[in-house]
Amino acid sequence: MRTILVATAIACAVGLGSCSDERGPTEPTARQVGVVVAKPEPLVQGGAVTGEVRARVQTDLSFRVSGKIIERLVEVGQSVKAGQLLARIDPEEQKAELDVAAANLQSAEAQQTQAQLAYDRQQSLFRTQVTTRAALDQAQEALLTAQASTKSAQALLETAQDTLSYTELKADADGMITARNAEVGQVAQAAQVVFTLAHDGDRDAVFEVVESAFLRPIDGDGTVALLSNPSQKIAAKVREISPTIDSSTGTIKVKVAISSDAPIPLGAPVVGRSRLCLAGRHPASLVRHDIQGRQDGRMDCRSSIVCGFGKGGGCLRLRDRQLHRQVRRVGRRGRGGRRNQVPQAG
Repeated sequence: MRTILVATAIACAVGLGSCSDERGPTEPTARQVGVVVAKPEPLVQGGAVTGEVRARVQTDLSFRVSGKIIERLVEVGQSVKAGQLLARIDPEEQKAELDVAAANLQSAEAQQTQAQLAYDRQQSLFRTQVTTRAALDQAQEALLTAQASTKSAQALLETAQDTLSYTELKADADGMITARNAEVGQVAQAAQVVFTLAHDGDRDAVFEVVESAFLRPIDGDGTVALLSNPSQKIAAKVREISPTIDSSTGTIKVKVAISSDAPIPLGAPVVGRSRLCLAGRHPASLVRHDIQGRQDGRMDCRSSIVCGFGKGGGCLRLRDRQLHRQVRRVGRRGRGGRRNQVPQAG
């Protein structure tokens, strides 16, 4: 039995040896390296954010006196002209005050007339030396007092007339009503916003942008397009960036100017696209051709190679007809405040 096992092992060894490849190792073929030529240009990252179109100038309209609204003449979305009547409050109280002021003026004018006659009479008597100088001075004082009372009553009358006019709310410019905050029958307080008027003219696309978007410089030019029609793009320019951050949302308000004749209605949702320029990083490379691989893993080249990847990046250079890779210090810092550095190769 033992003789049979030994014979079987020898036969297997002979069989495996006959199956081995008698050919020697083959030489690897040369590898062709593809190269490209890149030109210096700033790295640009695009960004998109949604917002809405608003008038560049819009005002909140309110009554200057308190009262009950008895009439509302416009609706949201309606175009109005400067001086057009928008709403009216009950003017009965203001009319009563106007009647009182008019009556006070009439009384003051009557007193002034009597004082004027008394002064004229005292002057005549003083010329004939019938009255005293003290009586003339007293009549003059009464006349001056009556004249001052008349002027005060006249001013109160004008104030009452203005107060009565405040019961009518009128548009201060041409534009469109974009909001309504009161209804007929409601008691409106003085300075309570009743309408919001968007003035005709230039418009802005307003966006709420996260703070991290401003860590890099923003190109002043961009495009704005309707969400319903993204293919129709309109050139826009950043006009205003809020210097403060909204404490409730953590965003910064950005206003982008668009032309008044742009086919974008007020309040329309839009998407704005801008560009973030990575300043100081300009990838550049200049590569000559005819690079071939060698069996030892290095590369031979029949012409020089210079390749750069901007400030702080890496580069490839040819030295002694062999391609070496040199990696400069990376701009980012690692843990402990140290800069990450990759050792040179080759």
